[in-house]
Order: sequence, then structure tokens, then C-alpha cells
Amino acid sequence: MRETIACTIKSQQFKIKHLKASSQRKVLRRLLAAAAPLAAMGDGGDADMGKLVSEILAAMTDDDLDTITNLFAEETKQINAGAEIPLTPDFTDDLFAGAGMSLWLEWMRKCIDHNFAGFFVELRTAVGEAVRAVADQGSESLTDSTGTSTG
Repeated sequence: MRETIACTIKSQQFKIKHLKASSQRKVLRRLLAAAAPLAAMGDGGDADMGKLVSEILAAMTDDDLDTITNLFAEETKQINAGAEIPLTPDFTDDLFAGAGMSLWLEWMRKCIDHNFAGFFVELRTAVGEAVRAVADQGSESLTDSTGTSTG
């Protein structure tokens, strides 16, 4: 079910709707490609979504960022004096220009969080658990059957 959230970001009001499944797959593929090197750095349970999103966005290509911005913009409306204004490419270029880049970053975080937060928290937790399990297996191989260290 595609849910819509209303939010305020830097005094701007938005309505952000979940992406269509086909668009989510396009975005998710790009996010995962950028997140793969970062996933192993996480500790698992205490994922800071804002920091994770910032790291993922920093690892993306300009083309990826343009594609993701456009896909999220298609499902976002800015609320201005009660009117819902679609985020067209020309409008987003003006809205997010100059000092608006910080607005863009917060908007991207909110869009990613709305569409994928649960997925990334689960992924980071699973990777953290897998890393700990491998580390535990490695330390077990350094002990003999009596529990004495062999290394």
C-alpha cells in the first residue's frame, strides 16, 4: 500500500508518497550499490538513519542522484498556502538551488526513510550479526579443545 506522509523540512511543508514498486526497485538498486561498502562498517543495532543516508548519498554518482531525485519528486508535493504543488524538474531546480541544497539533503533523507528505513535497519543489523559471527568463528579457531589459545 502506498502511504503518504506530511512533513515539515526547514519550514517547507511536503507530502511524500511511497514510490511505485517499479520505482522503488530502481532506487533500491542504486542505494544498495552505494551502501554495499558501508554496510560492513555498521555495528548493527544502533543504525543512525540520517548518517547512513548521508554516507550513501555521498557514495553515489551524479547520474544516480539525478535519477533518485526525479523519482522521489514525482511522488512529492510541496504545500504552499494550502495548494499542493508538484515537484517538477524545473521547480526542484529552483527550490533546491543555492542554500536550498540543505533542504534537498533533508528531503532526500525523508524520502529514503519513508520508503526504505525498515529495510536498511534490517540490512545493517543482519550484516552486523554476520560480521560478529565470522569474528566469533575466527576466535574459536584460535583455541584448542581444552579452550587453551593456540595462537
